[in-house]
Amino acid sequence: MIKARRLLEQISARKFPRAIAKLDYLKPQKREFEDEVKRALNEAGIDCTEITIVMKVFHFGKGFHNPIGDVLFYETKNSVELVKYSTDTSCSRTCLFVYGPVGCSDEFASKIHQHLSNFAADKGFEIPTKLFP
Repeated sequence: MIKARRLLEQISARKFPRAIAKLDYLKPQKREFEDEVKRALNEAGIDCTEITIVMKVFHFGKGFHNPIGDVLFYETKNSVELVKYSTDTSCSRTCLFVYGPVGCSDEFASKIHQHLSNFAADKGFEIPTKLFP
């Protein structure tokens, strides 16, 4: 309850956590992946008690079902036959966001980004997007 109250006070004072990095184009992951990222940062010597990690899955308007499969197209200009255009099933995008504490220094944010980049390279992911100057 105290943590929630502190968060509400920070929001009302417009003190927000600092966005540090975004891992993008992940396969849909389970909650354990967030814990794995925290463990990797802890092993790198970063105190994760002040770091917030949020995983979001974005879909593009029709849940996890790709709407282009519902649209029929004419095969050629003179054809009267309708065909489905695509059977592509990639219609969602999973991103992991890492936030530092309120007032996080550039040095601390860079350190987190560097360790997250190492983690991504080890796992075969793209380098995380840096969300701070």
